[in-house]
Amino acid sequence: VAVFDADTGARVGGAGGLPPVLAVAFLPDGRLVGGGLDRTLRVWEPASGYARTAAAARLRGEVWAVAVAPDGKRVWAGDESGTVTCRAA
Repeated sequence: VAVFDADTGARVGGAGGLPPVLAVAFLPDGRLVGGGLDRTLRVWEPASGYARTAAAARLRGEVWAVAVAPDGKRVWAGDESGTVTCRAA
């Protein structure tokens, strides 16, 4: 996953070494949350690339969609099984 400055197009961060990611969203504090083929939600710092697996974030299927509450405390993930799961960010 790579993060680019929208104005300049310069790469400003990202995370490597992750399984393919299909969905991402920004948390209000600038971190990213995303998931993909390995059915796991991860939260990472774009500048450092440090990623951590969100607590109890293993889902039933590949993660196809991610949404974040405006306060950044909850994350919803939709997976290929049709299930939408809510987790603490």
